[in-house]
Amino acid sequence: NGAISHFYFKAFGYHSYEQDLPLQKSQSLRISRNEKTYGLVQGCVRDTKSDKFVNKAIVKIQNTISITDIHGYFSILIPLNRQKPHYKATVIIGNSYSHDQDVYPCREDNTLINTIYTK
Repeated sequence: NGAISHFYFKAFGYHSYEQDLPLQKSQSLRISRNEKTYGLVQGCVRDTKSDKFVNKAIVKIQNTISITDIHGYFSILIPLNRQKPHYKATVIIGNSYSHDQDVYPCREDNTLINTIYTK
């Protein structure tokens, strides 16, 4: 009959969707998860004794690694199929491994910064 419907979808953890489509008995919408909601983990590594930022430390989360910059900062994007609401991170400096530490994804808040300490 030519009628148009306006579709709008918004939910935490998903890309929002908005489109005008012809009105039909059945309609498929292309809804997809936002990979950064539970996948982006960022933070800094600090030395336990001096509390200074650690440069060139390896941060390992879910078998994905990042190397810290001169400010101790790291950022890891966990692939969608391995995402969780929280993770365990290991810091590797030379042959030294830290104990596993809890870290959390940004959950759509890019200001969330985890702090991980060395062994």
